[in-house]
Amino acid sequence: QESNPVLSSDLVFEKEGETWKVEVQSSHLPKIEVDETYLNLLKKEESEWLRRYLAGSNWLKRSVTRRQSILYAIGTYLLKRQRKFLEGIASSPSPMTMKEMAKDLELSESTVTRALSRKGASTPRGLIPLRDFFTYSIKSDQGMISNQEAKMLIFQLIKHESAPLSDNALSKKLKERGIQCERRTVAKYRKELNIGTASERKMHKVIE
Repeated sequence: QESNPVLSSDLVFEKEGETWKVEVQSSHLPKIEVDETYLNLLKKEESEWLRRYLAGSNWLKRSVTRRQSILYAIGTYLLKRQRKFLEGIASSPSPMTMKEMAKDLELSESTVTRALSRKGASTPRGLIPLRDFFTYSIKSDQGMISNQEAKMLIFQLIKHESAPLSDNALSKKLKERGIQCERRTVAKYRKELNIGTASERKMHKVIE
């Protein structure tokens, strides 16, 4: 996840009765307007500078329109794929990657990455960074689970530990539950949860 203290709500997911809808917050998109004075001047005289100015303005307008249509396509896709998460039925998003969505929407992965950058969605669950809708799957005895679910299990194991568990010990406990999560992956998820190492947690308990 990218660091972004000021997250804007670029998409809105709302449920009215039994119907879900997605909207793009156009107020967050730049407004491009051409001064009428320049248009009148162009009608009266030939000016290469004016023509370039208007061409640039039209290009910006098209870019904003395309950005809006891409966001709407992303929102519609997320609503289709992550409805259980949005409704609160699932505790975390279903396994889904940006690469997968880019392919389905016939967009380049770089276009999708830029479209998601520093953007959020207003949902019944609160404001969620768009990047948080994307996870990848981890093998378990019950099938595939998302990495977000694995993170939550690590969080719960640490929360209820009687003595600080090392990353290796956490990995073993996950495997006992049928979840294949190696020590390095556990360490990565623990850091993403802003939780210290076993020795740091032990030190913190001693200080307390």
